Amino acid sequence: MLQGITVDDQKALLLSVGTHRGHRPASPLEVAAILRKALDAGATAEDLAETCHLRGTTMISRFLRLLNLPDDIHDWIDWQSSAGQLSMTAGQEIGRLGSDHEMRDLARLALESRLTGKEVGQVVMRTRRAGETVTDAVSAVVRLRPRIERVFVFVGSVAKKQVQVRLAEMSKAERTSLLSRTIEIAGIDGLSGSLSPERFTLIANGQMSSRHTANELEALVNPALEKALADE
Repeated sequence: MLQGITVDDQKALLLSVGTHRGHRPASPLEVAAILRKALDAGATAEDLAETCHLRGTTMISRFLRLLNLPDDIHDWIDWQSSAGQLSMTAGQEIGRLGSDHEMRDLARLALESRLTGKEVGQVVMRTRRAGETVTDAVSAVVRLRPRIERVFVFVGSVAKKQVQVRLAEMSKAERTSLLSRTIEIAGIDGLSGSLSPERFTLIANGQMSSRHTANELEALVNPALEKALADE
């Protein structure tokens, strides 16, 4: 048993790391937080790698790099990329940037342009080595594609403190399920995104973005979120 973590934490590690299961109980950031907790309690990177059945400590370092990300984009990171979610690989690459501002910009642009983990790595390389801005580097990488796809990202605030408290008690998977129900209640089907205790992110195509402003979406989502919570 690793120092500093619970039996449930260790079970989450075993079921989430080094597997291709469709459902993993912990998100990449939740795994990173458990690993950091164990390290702070005296475990070594080698201990963690052995527990997670990893060959070497490289992946442990990559998980920990996710903790460099600003808190407000943690829920944008998942195991694989999807509509409204960036892959763990993309998150690890974003974590190499030097400032929270750059990381937030790249995360938002990566969602809008549906960048792959490899493309995010190319953006980071251009930013760090060539001194390009994040925006210019993303534009350069996207221009290399045979076809350009773009979506729109809306970020809104969770209005009520009591709702934020309830959300903070939930896992990422539980919040994702709750957001799906919220979108259905709000009558804005066709959107996807992520939900953190203090904010929500919605991903829309061009047609949907022309139907609602950011303020209108916030006004639709907050009451629907309260109703979805009340129905639990």
